[in-house]
Amino acid sequence: QLPFDPALVKIEPHGSYSYSVPKEGVPSTRFLPKTGCDETGNNCDVQSVPPCPPSGCSPPIDTKFEASFGCLVEAENRSQCTKTGQGLPSTYQDWWDGSAVDGWTLPFAIYVNDGGWGLAPGVKGSSNQCKDVLCPNLTQELCPTKEWLTPEGKQNNDRILLS
Repeated sequence: QLPFDPALVKIEPHGSYSYSVPKEGVPSTRFLPKTGCDETGNNCDVQSVPPCPPSGCSPPIDTKFEASFGCLVEAENRSQCTKTGQGLPSTYQDWWDGSAVDGWTLPFAIYVNDGGWGLAPGVKGSSNQCKDVLCPNLTQELCPTKEWLTPEGKQNNDRILLS
């Protein structure tokens, strides 16, 4: 969870939400979608993180966004930066991954706004390596229909439908 934002954020269809990332950085975070939830953001139709509905959580095939947000404090104040899992101050760089490699539950887009800064400290000029990720046309018709998904190695010809 980011420190200035609620743990659950409801985003209406075709809506968006801008998160507040502290200048000290965030060493790691993950955003996972949930759909068809009650007014508390729980008991969802699609949900792979607790609290789960009585029937259990969905398998972790979610569209996901994972990120480590870099520290933006001045070099002489690096001790104020959030510590990484290894106990070191966060670097200035942001690292992120918008992934459908484990499957996907919702179409998504990631818009990169680097403020015109480059990949090295103090360097201006956006990098051509950091581009928007646009996956708005993911549909059920794109789901595989003949995957080997069972632990016993039996072929499952059913399509997993999430709507």
